[in-house]
Amino acid sequence: RLVCHHCGFSMPRPHICPHCAAEETLVAVGPGVERLQEEAAALFPEARTMVLSSDLITSIETMRSELNEIAEGRVDIIIGTQLVAKGHNFPRLNLVGVVDADLGLSNGDPRAAERTFQLLNQVIGRAGRDQGRGVGYLQTHQPEHPVMKALVANDREAFYANEIDSRERTEPRRSRYLEGIERHSVVCTSHLTQRTVTVEAYTTHYFLRLFAHQCAACTVSAQERSALTS
Repeated sequence: RLVCHHCGFSMPRPHICPHCAAEETLVAVGPGVERLQEEAAALFPEARTMVLSSDLITSIETMRSELNEIAEGRVDIIIGTQLVAKGHNFPRLNLVGVVDADLGLSNGDPRAAERTFQLLNQVIGRAGRDQGRGVGYLQTHQPEHPVMKALVANDREAFYANEIDSRERTEPRRSRYLEGIERHSVVCTSHLTQRTVTVEAYTTHYFLRLFAHQCAACTVSAQERSALTS
């Protein structure tokens, strides 16, 4: 089914294209957690994977049960939506990868950079919370974007300074429409983690292969691993 995550509207997938009237030609595109799970299963056939998504979790009890499995070490790879970014502690997690990390930068929201920085900072902060070194990988088409550069440098002050300067230059102060936005133009960074986590940004489509090479749960042979990252 097709589901809108803003208003909750849902409908069956159309069998006929509304533009060209071709039958049975509409297919799902984009990464999607289900597709990522398929690729993870192909790369790590012995690894235990779990998908955390609001579309798949039907109750609080289900959510608690799945989080308990993760905490007890019965899951090797967690594949999730923004649901995993906030409010959860994964004590055994040391490696985080974000697919299409810059997607939120192009949605037209005046605070898109702030929201993206906060979200990515939070999800990367899931790594290395309990023990070991935390590492994060970002797949991005904009590695030079101030958000990505600030995350890689672990420099939220640099992001703050750039964002304030950008808003002062681009927001017309005499517009009644933007008066409400301007009152909230201070970037909130009070809840961002202070922990040091290594972050690297990559533009190539070999993101999952690089992730496979680095994943501690990798069960492929050295020869297979070399082929994946060549």
